[in-house]
Amino acid sequence: MHQITRAHDLYISSPNSSHPKRNLHTQACLYIPPPSPGARRGVPAALRAVLLADLFSSLSLLEALLLPGPGFCLGRAHPGPTLADFSLFPTLLYCKHYLDEVFGFDVSSPPEAPPAPDVPWLWRGLPRLHRVHAACAVGGFMERGGGELLRALDCERLNDCVRRIREDVRVNGGGLKWDNCEEPGGVGAGAS
Repeated sequence: MHQITRAHDLYISSPNSSHPKRNLHTQACLYIPPPSPGARRGVPAALRAVLLADLFSSLSLLEALLLPGPGFCLGRAHPGPTLADFSLFPTLLYCKHYLDEVFGFDVSSPPEAPPAPDVPWLWRGLPRLHRVHAACAVGGFMERGGGELLRALDCERLNDCVRRIREDVRVNGGGLKWDNCEEPGGVGAGAS
């Protein structure tokens, strides 16, 4: 449990990237808008592609740390939610929301029914993370914090950020890779 929580905190929700000139948390690729005059921070398209690659690399690491079995992070070893589940669930909600809104990912097809191989898909290679999301999305997690988080994401300020990111990716993202489709070279700033 501690290793899952620590990996999440280090590699997704705190500054840590393969890009040498950045000091942003990896999940910033999802919702921090592009640079603009007077803004305190911004994520240019090339850095966003690197952070997106790092995000999927980190999600793959978490996938490997999750224990087999049904339900939550620890699978058969502990059938109920743990601190690891409480750490991962908001991040998975962010991923579902923003990968769909910003990058057009399929976020609903389960691992048993994947979309076409060329469709950017959140759960590609992440069946255990999908299992954790599904376990957390029912009952108390969603009714309490998860539902509130999703309602908070639907505000004009964040919708404006999404519009600005989409436009930046459209204008400045040519030649950058914006999905996790399995191709030589993996996800990231390579040519699409």
